[in-house]
Amino acid sequence: MQQVAFNENIRLANLRENQMGSALARHYNCNLCFNQDPDQRAYYDYILYDLKKGWLKTVEQTDDYFTKDLEGTLCLELFTFNNGKAIQGKLNYSKANKFLFVLNKAKKIIILDRVILKNFVVRLEESGALVTTTPDDLLEWKKKHDTLPTTCALLPIHECLHQDPNGRVINFEELQLHHYEKLRFKQSDH
Repeated sequence: MQQVAFNENIRLANLRENQMGSALARHYNCNLCFNQDPDQRAYYDYILYDLKKGWLKTVEQTDDYFTKDLEGTLCLELFTFNNGKAIQGKLNYSKANKFLFVLNKAKKIIILDRVILKNFVVRLEESGALVTTTPDDLLEWKKKHDTLPTTCALLPIHECLHQDPNGRVINFEELQLHHYEKLRFKQSDH
């Protein structure tokens, strides 16, 4: 990816996390702390906490630009391919308490417990029912999309919500997210 486009996409990702984290802190009437430690950045994006009520949740945020409604699937990264070698994906390396999926087309967010999701994926895999997707040509994918290719689990949203009794769906309107779509990644010019 061109350096200018890459830097702009990093800036936009930070702005999306800032906007979403702030909106959630207002919604839950709690405090917000962004993960500024470069050595810990892969583990979670931000923390929501309330000292008076005595709770803290680390959050890993993912934007989804394809899912149109709650009848769709969540795409959860299992592995990333770097130079043909599979390395652990977000589901395996994240230490967050909660995964937050931003469904941009549906204008909803889904908050799910990471451990419950991980256990659900393991059960599906053990039973042979896990549906995954991996690009056919890893090099072509990287060239075309300017990102590392991944293997992702495709999980039905309704099943994920059924697995997590504390899972939540929140509308953009409830969070007063009126211009979130303007922070979308920009495509680089090839």
